[in-house]
Amino acid sequence: MKEIHLFTPLIPVAETISWEALASFLGALATVLSVAAVLVVYWLRQRKDKMDAARILLMEISSAEKTITDLKNSRLIIGTSFVMSTSSWQKFQHFFIADFDNDELVLLNDFYNLTTLAQTEINRIKNFLPISNEEKIRLTQLKLLDLAVLCKGNPNLYLEEKKQILEDGFYKETEWFQPDVSEAKLFHYLPNIRFVSTSSCGQKLKRIAKISQKFR
Repeated sequence: MKEIHLFTPLIPVAETISWEALASFLGALATVLSVAAVLVVYWLRQRKDKMDAARILLMEISSAEKTITDLKNSRLIIGTSFVMSTSSWQKFQHFFIADFDNDELVLLNDFYNLTTLAQTEINRIKNFLPISNEEKIRLTQLKLLDLAVLCKGNPNLYLEEKKQILEDGFYKETEWFQPDVSEAKLFHYLPNIRFVSTSSCGQKLKRIAKISQKFR
């Protein structure tokens, strides 16, 4: 009679999974999961950076458009806030190349180029202000010297005329010296600046920045 072994293996020994193979598989799986985790973190970081970049661009664009509108209406340069204090488009444009078509990219490039040129002319005009003040002081001093000669022996008349000269030269002044060339360039640039915030490009930036309400 043939002897029967109650504990005969159901799977041949050659087909069993070795501990070495299992450890190798788990190591490979861990490597894949680690790489996947790094890629997810990188993707989330890039997504946040892109969102932050869109918000920065929208703030710059909104501020510039408001200043441009004010300048076109008032034509007053002194006291004007910056048209474009910082230009972030060159820094962040790589985030958005795939989001905009060619016309939208041209719009953004033109907007930032023209606002930067306008800001350059504003800076030039403002840099002339100290020179203008020095010239006014020099001319006022000459007028007062002439007045002192004319009013010699009449101090009351001198004081009265002096007050009038100072009022006309400083206190009642409504305009200040502006270099004509820079001013002409500035007001040539402004009408040619096409606004971005109300365009399809602006709407895409708002979606990327997750801003649903009107930004301006």
